[in-house]
Amino acid sequence: MVSYSATSSLLSRDYSMDTDWEMVHEIASEIFFTIESSEESSSRFTFDDLSDAVLVSTPTSQPKMPIPPISVTGGMLQTIELLDEVYLQPPLITLFEGANQISKDQLIIEYRVKNRYSLYPTPDFGPFKILSEKSSKYPSYNAKAMGDLNITPGVKLFNIESVKYSEVGQESKITLYVDDFDGRKINYPTGEPVSYTLNPIVRIVDDQRPHVIVKSGNNKSSPLVVKGKLGDLFDDPGIELLDNYYSQKEIENYMGYSIGAHEGVFGFVNMEVAGLYEIVYQEIYDPSGNVNIPASRWVMVEDDEHPEIFLYGSNPIYVDLNSSNVFKDPGAFALDNLDGEIEWESGRFKVFVEMLTDENLQSYSSLTSTLKDMIEIAKAQDSVNATFRLKYEIRDNAGNISQSYRQVVLLNSPFKFPTITLNGESPHY
Repeated sequence: MVSYSATSSLLSRDYSMDTDWEMVHEIASEIFFTIESSEESSSRFTFDDLSDAVLVSTPTSQPKMPIPPISVTGGMLQTIELLDEVYLQPPLITLFEGANQISKDQLIIEYRVKNRYSLYPTPDFGPFKILSEKSSKYPSYNAKAMGDLNITPGVKLFNIESVKYSEVGQESKITLYVDDFDGRKINYPTGEPVSYTLNPIVRIVDDQRPHVIVKSGNNKSSPLVVKGKLGDLFDDPGIELLDNYYSQKEIENYMGYSIGAHEGVFGFVNMEVAGLYEIVYQEIYDPSGNVNIPASRWVMVEDDEHPEIFLYGSNPIYVDLNSSNVFKDPGAFALDNLDGEIEWESGRFKVFVEMLTDENLQSYSSLTSTLKDMIEIAKAQDSVNATFRLKYEIRDNAGNISQSYRQVVLLNSPFKFPTITLNGESPHY
């Protein structure tokens, strides 16, 4: 039996500890030590000793419960919890995320599924692990007791081997257990240590995005080249999908595609207008809800066909220098594979005047004057000895240039001025 004087003496000691918890811990330890010593002492008494016992009267004043000690922390008085509350702060296990998420209540641990397709560029993490140190891949844990006492090495793991990571959606419950007897040195009255148990569920998830493989035209510097044509539509050669877990067919079925994954394309290739186009394959989801990484295809609509020029009027064309009529170019039109019909009135034709400089070589030189100016000059001359031609030039929208020529023959009639010819004799009787 513990005497009042021993207990009173023990509780009246001045405990100057660094923290409130250390003070409570020391009080509790010494109380249990005193109890243990008293039990050991009582075992040495016999019934013969009782004959020599001395009667001790009970003190008149009853002892009072000791007042919990106080400490000053940060300038504020804080009352240490009563001894009965020693057991109310069990150890704690905290989980930390690796590459995957952990729910806020720490009851769900997500873990990446095993790759089904080895060509997928990002590897999986292998069988499930939970580590005692933080990792960028695997979940981890930490355990503390009595404030900041690290008891992580004492955590015991159960049922880890039951986690199968080869199937999305598979769930397994694991157990993490720790007690703090080595640090606390006190068990519950039942003999059980003060402990903490965490039973999270490991859920296998797919967090990887499908990749789009574009085999032709995946680079702007080397686009897919197609030949432009009026009324034609771009025929997409298709794409390949590479996912860590799902096949291309599974993804296409999930997206509701009827002819292929290239239905998920954004952009337009105008086969009637030559030029460089970019189309993007995006918004393609796998059944786990992961959206693809956008991929581009570059398409060059090519036009290497030259427009064909047709001349209105005759070729050659004859101009009478003594005529009062004003020369007017009858013009031309052109047909192009993409631009279609190009009319004379479009203003896209260029006309150049050239003069024959070497009849044997049939070489011409360009003139800066217009044909109208040349005709006016020729009319003022008694004789004209020159050959001219008109060069018609047209450029389509792709830059293809075509040329056509019309020869112009200037005629000097034998009568430069109006002449009256009399029929019959003159004078006429």
